[in-house]
Amino acid sequence: MRSKPSSPGQRARRRFRPACRSAAAIWIDATNRAGIPPKLAVERTGNEPGEPDMKRKIFAATSIALMVALSACGRGGTYADVARFHTNQPINRGTLFIQPADPAIANSLEFRTHAESVAVEMRRQGFQTVPDAGQAQYVATLDITQTDGTTVTRPGTTVGVPVGPTIIATPVGRGPRNSSERTTTVAVQIQRQSDGQKVWEGRASKTATAGSQQATLTWAVPALAGALFTDFPGTPGVTQQVRI
Repeated sequence: MRSKPSSPGQRARRRFRPACRSAAAIWIDATNRAGIPPKLAVERTGNEPGEPDMKRKIFAATSIALMVALSACGRGGTYADVARFHTNQPINRGTLFIQPADPAIANSLEFRTHAESVAVEMRRQGFQTVPDAGQAQYVATLDITQTDGTTVTRPGTTVGVPVGPTIIATPVGRGPRNSSERTTTVAVQIQRQSDGQKVWEGRASKTATAGSQQATLTWAVPALAGALFTDFPGTPGVTQQVRI
């Protein structure tokens, strides 16, 4: 008898199970380090002769392990804010060319590197990426920005205010920015060449501490591209948190 497919809620809960299992392993390790077998740590409530500090060791080990376990289960990983927009019509797969929102950087090695990160995800969704727009049924326009709330930076250019479509330049899901944070946004618009119709657009954003690995484009762009095309084409008009 075939089982029913799992619901989104069930799939979401499964994402947290590895973290909780790791927390249990941490608890066992903590009790072992204190010289207390895990079973004894659970069952022992008093001291035996010659073990005056057993109760204290149990309390210290289990208290610390419990705090770590709860933290690990509640944290659940790193997430990106993802929003997608489309008309709920089927998107037939086909050949696709990726171009930058700023034509001036089309031939830069940096853009090509970031475009390949997006191309990898689009190929996973059934598209065939091609090196020339003339060979493509679709054109995907890629825009990558970093902002600290006052300045938006794109590969190769910096401007004082957000430029381009608002969907691309404006980070989502967060409050006011400060100079100690960097928000990286990867945005893609897919347009059908035959009639010029936009069939899909979306953005994925991640805020990280300035100077951290997650604030670098080399880390953020592949991670955000993966989040952006998770469950493609996604639920339209809804900002979701996707684990990266």
